[in-house]
Amino acid sequence: MNSFRLIHAVPGCLALLSAVAISVDCFAVTVILEPTDDAFISSGDMANVNSDDGFAGLGFGDRAVGQQNAFTGNQIGRQLYKFDVPNTVSGITSAVLRLKVYDNFAGFPHQTAMFGADDGWVETTVTWNTQPAADSTELDSVNATCCGGLYDYDVTSYVQSQVSGSDLTMSFSQRGQNEAVVGGLRWWLKEGDGATINLMTGESPKLILHAAVPEPASAAMLGIGSLLLMARRKAAIK
Repeated sequence: MNSFRLIHAVPGCLALLSAVAISVDCFAVTVILEPTDDAFISSGDMANVNSDDGFAGLGFGDRAVGQQNAFTGNQIGRQLYKFDVPNTVSGITSAVLRLKVYDNFAGFPHQTAMFGADDGWVETTVTWNTQPAADSTELDSVNATCCGGLYDYDVTSYVQSQVSGSDLTMSFSQRGQNEAVVGGLRWWLKEGDGATINLMTGESPKLILHAAVPEPASAAMLGIGSLLLMARRKAAIK
């Protein structure tokens, strides 16, 4: 089951409630989703190895997202993330995939990119050799440094496109923007949420959605349905 939290449902036009004309289109919510699946995958000696809970089960990638250094054989590392968007969320105006760095396993700073990917994988079985196909178009990239930093990937257009096509499952592939360049960092997985390793605290990947709430849901959620009705009646009388 997907885990999500409704962080706020604050009307951007709350100050206008005393006015006769009011548009409920300005009501919005922020929804934070945690992944249903995430996993680290690597080429080379780990091509057939599954790592759904990270290094030694501690909740961060076994090796770096990017190209490993010569010490570990210059394999390529990637991470996969999957989220389910509730069917009650509509009118998405922005979407951000927020990730937290654990350490600089293969060198930093390192430019990492995010791609949309197929949904036909699960964290307990996916490997480098069975990884989902990724889209050819990069969604966003960040120049990540070490350690413990939070980084946001703008995935708005991808999420909007998926939802408009009635696909509420979102899969992403994170990788070095140039996988021929040695360097990369390890990132926290959901299994490390809340863990503290070497004085660094984990944080689960999060898909953060900002969405408009259509009427009458916005009024009901905010408990001001009657107030809106009174405002409309006043408008009709005038």
